[in-house]
Amino acid sequence: MSAPALFRWLELAQPTLLLDELDTWFVGPRADDVAGLLNDGFQRDGRVVRCVGDKHDVQPFAVFCAKAFAGIGVSLADATRSRCIRLPMQRATAQQQLHLLPLRTDHAKRWSEPLQQRLARVAQDYATILRETLNDDDAVPMPSGIDGRDAQVWEPLLAVADLAGGRWPELARDAAVALLRERRNGDDGHVGMRLLADLRSIFDDIAEPSATSETLCNALNTDESKGWQKFGNQGKPINAHGLARVLKRFDRRPKQIRQQRDNVRLWLRIEFEAVWERYLPDGFTASSSDAGTSATTGTMPTALAPTVPS
Repeated sequence: MSAPALFRWLELAQPTLLLDELDTWFVGPRADDVAGLLNDGFQRDGRVVRCVGDKHDVQPFAVFCAKAFAGIGVSLADATRSRCIRLPMQRATAQQQLHLLPLRTDHAKRWSEPLQQRLARVAQDYATILRETLNDDDAVPMPSGIDGRDAQVWEPLLAVADLAGGRWPELARDAAVALLRERRNGDDGHVGMRLLADLRSIFDDIAEPSATSETLCNALNTDESKGWQKFGNQGKPINAHGLARVLKRFDRRPKQIRQQRDNVRLWLRIEFEAVWERYLPDGFTASSSDAGTSATTGTMPTALAPTVPS
């Protein structure tokens, strides 16, 4: 489907949009259109504006709807990723394959239609109470550390869980905490936060008020588990240039200090104190783990696997 056709279909039908093989959508001229659709369609009044017709009339298209998308090796922009709940997948083991239900697309309608009808009935019966709940700022308690955009993303799902009752409120909040922790600890989009956390640990270990880029880079590259030995697109160890490039986004730069007869560029611990407090959530630890995606067939979610009630 072309991007213009997709805009028109969303406004016409307000479907639940399922985009598979997202890596193919983010190639070529429609990449910006798809990114805009996902970002602007995050809120109920989301619109994209396009020129249409022979006279290039400006027309807004409503692109809000429920969306789920999957892809292999897709690197989403920060603006898109912050609006998502990311479920890392990995290929199932042979033992896990025994317990997976084989997907027969020609049979899918048979088992999906009853579920679709039940979901539609629930939506109809509880839409009003959910709307009232979401309009109340204090009606949906958030776990500690979930605020801002993350709270906006999770609030509707937690409201549904609270309405369902039983163990669902607890399970939903456990899922939110686990998934956000994994994203913050391992996602490439949070490489800056990983670096800040590792630098805090290094400064604690060396117990010095300052350090050179060489000292910090050597410490980062010494521990293979931290992932800095394969940094950036080239997959090479992080160096002074890479260190400065990542920290520039936090408005942090080395200071030129005169020592004896030489000018030395040093990173000062005191310069990081406010940044650590501002950007690192409570309990944040650095990690290079990122399960990523390997396939969309025969896969299992890796972030959280609770036993859920029927």
